[in-house]
Parts: sequence; structure tokens; C-alpha cells
Amino acid sequence: MAFEPNYEKLVTSYRKTLTTAQAQVDVKLSTVDASEIKTILCSSAKSHITKAEVNGNVVNYNGLVNFQVIYESVTGEIYGLDYTAEFMDKYTDESGANIFMPIVMSEVVDVDVNVVNSTTISATAIVENRIDAIINENVSVLTSVAGENVFTNMETNTYYNFLGVLNEKYDLTNDIEINDDVSKVLSITPSISLESVTPFTDYVKVVGNVFVDICYLTQEEQPKPRSYTTTLDFNMEVALNGIVDTTKVQSDIFINTSDIKVISTLDLNKAIINLVLPITYNGYAFNSVVVDNVADLYSTTNELNITTNSVNSLTPSATLTAMEKIDGSVMVNDSFVDEILGNCCNYVTVTSSFVDDDCVVVEGVANTTVIYYSKEDDVKNSIIVEMPFSVRVKGENLDENFMTTVNAVVSDMSTKSKRGQEIEVFAKLYLYVDVYGTSTNAVISEVSVGEEIAPNNCALKIYIVKDNETLWDVAKELGTSVDEIMAQNPDLELPLKAGDRVYIYYQKVMEF
Repeated sequence: MAFEPNYEKLVTSYRKTLTTAQAQVDVKLSTVDASEIKTILCSSAKSHITKAEVNGNVVNYNGLVNFQVIYESVTGEIYGLDYTAEFMDKYTDESGANIFMPIVMSEVVDVDVNVVNSTTISATAIVENRIDAIINENVSVLTSVAGENVFTNMETNTYYNFLGVLNEKYDLTNDIEINDDVSKVLSITPSISLESVTPFTDYVKVVGNVFVDICYLTQEEQPKPRSYTTTLDFNMEVALNGIVDTTKVQSDIFINTSDIKVISTLDLNKAIINLVLPITYNGYAFNSVVVDNVADLYSTTNELNITTNSVNSLTPSATLTAMEKIDGSVMVNDSFVDEILGNCCNYVTVTSSFVDDDCVVVEGVANTTVIYYSKEDDVKNSIIVEMPFSVRVKGENLDENFMTTVNAVVSDMSTKSKRGQEIEVFAKLYLYVDVYGTSTNAVISEVSVGEEIAPNNCALKIYIVKDNETLWDVAKELGTSVDEIMAQNPDLELPLKAGDRVYIYYQKVMEF
């Protein structure tokens, strides 16, 4: 018989987490003008990845950690230190996956600061790097078969393939006005939060906020550190040919804190801080591909040799946002809190995120350092306040095997003292969560004609329909066509039910 299978080359993509690795970054900081250290008031660090590439099955990546330290000298002056250190590492993947593109995300999970000697500070950051990869798979898919006595059952599947990376570097510039007697700026800590990423034709619109925490020193006779927080909006368009309104985009955004530019103009009762924040946005875009393929086939005259393959593809993802009020408190045992001076070195650590009962659960802790004044001892002290959280963000049709990436920031701090012995902090936590998974389908990738089927000696077959069987299933079992079944069983009701009887008469040629 004439037998002509037709195939389509299918390229699918999905995202996979390869590993999570920690790195330790150590630096030593010298004090300003060799001033001697009395107390470290605040310390923090933030990290981001500057480069990631794959060579075979090895992922190489580089990153930066920006340290900030505020300390008081023995003479009562307060200084801010800022230093950026580079780190690099690699990961060797043994799974055999076809890594098309690595995605490495970095987060500082712990900072430890110590005084080495009177003019030197050692700082250690524990950096957690999550290494993901975009995996590409190639397979041939059977889309049709031409031939007599060959019957096919078609299905329509939606797959996703990787379109490319949306990349944009954008300088957010703003003049921030502080209505206070500012003598100098000690530290600037920005945190970036996404609100929405919306695809249009050949570009996406990225909208979000930057929460800027500024710690500064007043011009009083006895200068004190103070804090000021403001919110800056940003809106950018990032281009990539092939983007459509159904494109799925997974986002990563950060501020290169080592390249922040600050120009301060100080005046009586007012300061103008010209701030340039370098934002980097990376969006990983996936487009859908609809394929009509042969799900099953049979021949009434020949056996068919069928080869199937598994095809992995991105599962349509969701993007969820949330704002949650969080709080924390700490007891101060060694001094009395007469005045809250400010908050500094705010950061968030996400310890886990997972899908549970159609919700994404995000757990972690937000930290802030509270600087306060004790009048009796005439000293400035500081203490870290932790705000643990567990937030459930409602989604739809979420699978427990889905993965997540989380953008989390904390802002809008409100701090107060209770009875001079307890410090309470209230804040808002902002979350932007990309949710995605991987689906696996079996497809027919090759088919060929085998041996002839032995002639049927029966004149009549009666078939009892089983649970969940379709008319196609019955026709395949009986070695006939759906049309023939309907022609010989005109009273058959569809859909079939378990226990239905199907009759097929086979025409016999009598030989004399």
C-alpha cells in the first residue's frame, strides 16, 4: 500500500533549576582619614550577577557585592563606608541537559562585620546563587499520514519555545529633597520592585518602583544620624522582535549599587540629592507554538512500527503580585531608648517559595537596623530588628510542581519605642512572583509499515465498550473505520457508555 508519513521539526523550551550554591565574599575596609572606630552602627550588602555563560555543560558566572558600613569614631563623628567586591564561580552540570542559556540570580543571605583593629573593619557576605537554565529540545513530530486503510487520530498541543532575552539598562534620575539640616549623606540603599510586565508587539512595558532609603547626618551641635525614605516610579519599554501579547516573560531586575551616582547640594534647612540609579532589566521571553499532530494511528492491513518520544515544554505561567504588612520587635536590655534616630540597611531574604493549594507561599525575613540614642549614657546605639513573614498569594490552576522566582522588597518603615526597652518596627513587603512549570507530552516521532495482518476469519464481531473508551478506540480494536462502525450501527448513541454493544459484519467471499 502507499504509505507516506509527514513530519514537522518541533523545538521546545523550558526553564529548569540546576542548583543553588553559596559563596563567601570577604573584604577589609579602612576607616575615613584613619579615624578610630568606636561603634559599628549599621552594615549591609547587596549582590547581583554581571555575567553568565555556558561552555558545554559548565556554567561560568561573575558577580558583584556592594558593602555599606556606618560607624562612629572615638571622637563622636559618624562616617559611611562603601566598597564593591567581585566574585566568580562555576557549575558543572552532569544531567546531560541541552543548556541553551544560563540564568543566574544572586542574593546576600547574611552579613558579618567585625573590627580588626582601630582603623580596619572586616566584612563577610554569604551570597546565595541560584543557577537556572533554559533547556531546548528538538524532536520530529508526526503530523499526517497518507495511505489507504490507514486511520489517524489527531490532537492539538500547545508548546513553548524560547524567543530571546529582553535586556535594558536604564538610568533612573531624580532630585530628592530632604527638609532638614543635612551635613553629609552616609548611605543610600535602593530596593527595586516590579509592578507589571506587559507584552505588546515587539516590546514589553515594565512598570515598577524604587524605594530609596537615605541615611544622613544632621548639622546640629551634636550631629545625629537620621533616615529618609522616598519612592520613585519607573516605566520603560524594552524591545525584542517577535514579542506578541501572548508572550510569556519571566523577569529579573536589579540596581547596580556600585555605580550609583550621588551629587548633594546642602542648604540651610534643606538638602537636594541628585541621584542616578542604574537599573538592569532582563526578561526571558517564550512564545507559544500550536501543533496539530497524530496522537494515534493504525492500519487495517498492516502492523505499524511506531516510535514515541517525550517532549518537555514550558507550562503557561502566572505572574502574581502582593503587598503585605509585616512587623517585628526586639528588647533592648543594655541601655534605655530615649530617641529613635532612624532606620538603615534594610533588606529582605526569601528563605523558601512554593505552590500549595493554588497559592504561592513566600517565606522569609525582612531586616532593618534601628539607630537610637540613650540620653543617660549619651551614646548612639543600634540593633537589628527582624520581621519574619509567610505570605500566601492566591493564583489559579497552580501545580505543586511549579517553580517560582520572587522579587521581594521592604519599605515604608515605621519605628517606635515602647517604655524605652522595646523597639517595634512596622513595614510593607512588596512581592512580584513569576510562576512556571514544565509539561511532558508523548509524541509519535517515527512510523513505518510492518508485516501484513492475517486475514480475519470471523463473519461477525460483537464488542462490549469499556469505561472511557471512544469510538476511535473501538474502531482500532475492531480493525475497521469509524465510518464503518456508524454505518453498521445506526442506532449507536454518542458518546459511548461502558456496556454498549458494537456489531461489525465482515464481508466474506465464497470460493467454489
